Amino acid sequence: MLPRSHKDIARKAFERVTKRVLPASHKQLQRALAAEARSYSASVQELDRRGRDTSAAGAGVDDQAGDHDVSLMGDAD
Repeated sequence: MLPRSHKDIARKAFERVTKRVLPASHKQLQRALAAEARSYSASVQELDRRGRDTSAAGAGVDDQAGDHDVSLMGDAD
């Protein structure tokens, strides 16, 4: 609920902005929200699957990382 204003200017402005964005009925709004929730869930699952695929593919590269002898101080010989 919007606060009361002189001549309901805030309410009228809110209705003007949301008239094109929000569905006309409660049922349409419920359907739109459910569709968006399904889409979001599918996107999250796809990103999770990609993360697992990337980490599994990169596991073989990390096994050889400890075989190199690197001296950060350097020898002054």
